[in-house]
Amino acid sequence: MPTSFSTIYKDIINTFAESLRGEFGGAAKVYIAEEFQRQGNQSIRLENIGQSFNEINDDRFLNSYELEIKFYSIVNIRTDITYKDFFRTVHRIEQFLLASQETFEVGKELLNFKISSIAINDLVDDEVNVNGLQAATFNLQFSQLKG
Repeated sequence: MPTSFSTIYKDIINTFAESLRGEFGGAAKVYIAEEFQRQGNQSIRLENIGQSFNEINDDRFLNSYELEIKFYSIVNIRTDITYKDFFRTVHRIEQFLLASQETFEVGKELLNFKISSIAINDLVDDEVNVNGLQAATFNLQFSQLKG
């Protein structure tokens, strides 16, 4: 039986959220949601984008997951300093994720994830209407073998 959305939500997304809170908790509010919620001037949102099931054999199966991590920064006055601060934080998140690739564990299994893409200011839905909002979207992919 494939891992349900609630299991991925509890186990894997919470692992990412707690690690990001530990690293960025003082600077950016980390939350799990499907849509943007204003959480101060800087926040990090996590969302499960997709899950696919690939059967291996009768007793083992492979689930592939896509996770979106989106960093938000609200800047009312845009200057060189605010742009540098935004890109410095984006780089810091990227380096944190790269350094954590072989260390995230769920149960006794390592999550060997990869960053599939990083998009800057790819705003959707209500995000477009927020004045001064800048965003960086990190798309991660990983798989888990069960059975």
